[in-house]
Amino acid sequence: MSKILLVAAVCAPFLLAAPAQASISLVTGLGDPASVVTGGTQVTFQGGPTGEHSTVTESGITFTADSGVFELSGQYSGLYNNQGVSLQGNFDGTEFQSLTITFAAPVGAFAFNYGAADQFWLLQAFDSGGNLMGGFDLTPVNATNFGTFYGLASTGIGISSARLFVDQALISGAAQNPDYIFVDNVTTGPVHEISPEGIPEPATWGMMIAGMGLVGAGLRRRAGKTLAA
Repeated sequence: MSKILLVAAVCAPFLLAAPAQASISLVTGLGDPASVVTGGTQVTFQGGPTGEHSTVTESGITFTADSGVFELSGQYSGLYNNQGVSLQGNFDGTEFQSLTITFAAPVGAFAFNYGAADQFWLLQAFDSGGNLMGGFDLTPVNATNFGTFYGLASTGIGISSARLFVDQALISGAAQNPDYIFVDNVTTGPVHEISPEGIPEPATWGMMIAGMGLVGAGLRRRAGKTLAA
């Protein structure tokens, strides 16, 4: 067996089993996140139990305060980029500084209206194994704004959970600390089976390996003819 054929035979199982890579991008805009993230569900918190919580689940999405608590309230409806009831800090020093969002099934994208932040908050995405897929810092939006929404989109691998937390590396001593934020209209989109550009599909790997095998066989025959001559 030629060296090329041997390499192809040894590498084939590993190449075919190579995991898909994920590409994470920031989703942002103004207005309703559903204008950009489509085909999934939206949590508006209108039907959820109001008051303070450490965790709550609605429409297959679980929100968990990693420290402190959050409040579901409509007290500031129309301000801080929220309408009606929203998930927000409770303004008494125990407000969450880290929020985990867990999806019942992996999503391809998610986004939410976001307001009142005086600090940079870091938004990260994780796969089903808890591996960090990527993340972005969200610019402080301070008081009332014009419908800002943020989120993340993935190509290749679904997002199973996300974490939104104060980026301690970018804390401003002049800004309020602890910080409070408003989250509303959390919108998801389905996973689309699109491989990132430049990463071959398993079928492509198979064709490449087959091609390598043919090249090796050709070189072997050519070498045999040369010796015979």
